[in-house]
Amino acid sequence: MAYRQSGAVGDIYLIGGEGVTHAAVSVRNGKGEAQTWHDNGGELVLLGSITFDAAPAGWTTLTIPLSADYQPGNPLHIRPGRAGRGGCLLSGG
Repeated sequence: MAYRQSGAVGDIYLIGGEGVTHAAVSVRNGKGEAQTWHDNGGELVLLGSITFDAAPAGWTTLTIPLSADYQPGNPLHIRPGRAGRGGCLLSGG
């Protein structure tokens, strides 16, 4: 399991192992669509997404299911949408 935090605007990259089924993303102060991707040598593969509307105060936790296209060891690109700040937790389940 890994955790990373982005600034006001930014994508997050994590590397996960076997058994990962979702990415948990905590966001605040924004709305949009949080997405997870693999970049397979320039070929982007969308693994999952979820729309959100997060208040400025407090954190909203989103769970983005990962598709069967998830590859352990391949960097997972997490784009938290238009949130003011975001943090990501990669976990199995």
